[in-house]
Amino acid sequence: MGMKTSTALVYLCFVFLVVVCIGKASRAAKVCVMKKITITLFALAIATVALAPRGLWAGATQDAPQILIVNDDGIDTPGIAALAEALAPLGDIYICAPDGNRSGASHSVTTAKTPMRLTSRKIPFSKESWALDGTPADCATYGLLKLGNASFDLIVSGINRGNNVGDVAHYSGTVGAAVEGALRNVPSIAVSADYRQDDLAACANVTAQVAAQLLAGNGMKRVVYSINVPAGSLNDDTPVVATPMGGLYFIVRDITEEPVDGGKDIRIVLGVDEIGAPSGSDTAGYLAGKVTVTPLSVNWTAANALKDIDGWRLNMPAKL
Repeated sequence: MGMKTSTALVYLCFVFLVVVCIGKASRAAKVCVMKKITITLFALAIATVALAPRGLWAGATQDAPQILIVNDDGIDTPGIAALAEALAPLGDIYICAPDGNRSGASHSVTTAKTPMRLTSRKIPFSKESWALDGTPADCATYGLLKLGNASFDLIVSGINRGNNVGDVAHYSGTVGAAVEGALRNVPSIAVSADYRQDDLAACANVTAQVAAQLLAGNGMKRVVYSINVPAGSLNDDTPVVATPMGGLYFIVRDITEEPVDGGKDIRIVLGVDEIGAPSGSDTAGYLAGKVTVTPLSVNWTAANALKDIDGWRLNMPAKL
């Protein structure tokens, strides 16, 4: 029973008792009773306003959590649709994603002087869906500030086509969009899957389990919960493990150059000579066929290095 219904029943019962009592009272007694009723009703009204949840008198309660879905692969990718369907039972779904692929955008944002185009889309299971000509972090910012009632309970970024384990997470627009949510103290999830993984429903379902935990208040603020799903068949026997970030899956290993009129065309070359996968890390777990869940802090401070810096006895010289 909602707050409105409970309050209404209390008032109805009170009025019924008052009517019964007044009907049996003398004229003088009725005047006295009416004065007391007025004072009592006023006190009840004040108490109701004080105890009512935020938004009750505006006609809107916070019964359903608000969930924002973003990504970096673009709004037309199937990963967004899979997340919307899996997360819909948990709350009201809003979507804002780039109008095209923005992979590798990390946490970059568009400068204030550059306009961005916003267009409406229709995606099942969502209350609103928008494509933005901006970065994944731009999409997260717009969604959190402008969609719904601008008070979100969760942001989920993905499902990315390609893993984001280990150091690769620093490049990721999927992770970057989730970081934007974490910076705003919104519980945040980034979910990525091996590019060969086509069971997006299973990826979305494990994401929904993590989402349910965060919506229940079982997570930490300013932390991105990064989920990585491996290749291969997914079933009830697929391990889901908590792991620290670690390992090198790929990096920009080279840059090619080709002379053209007035300059050069360059292209980056990704890869590593040997994949680094420290024991117990998310990279190791992912390569072993496990679904990994890694908590990433938005506080980058290397606390152990602070004392070293103090020992350097730095100062600001007047001249170099």
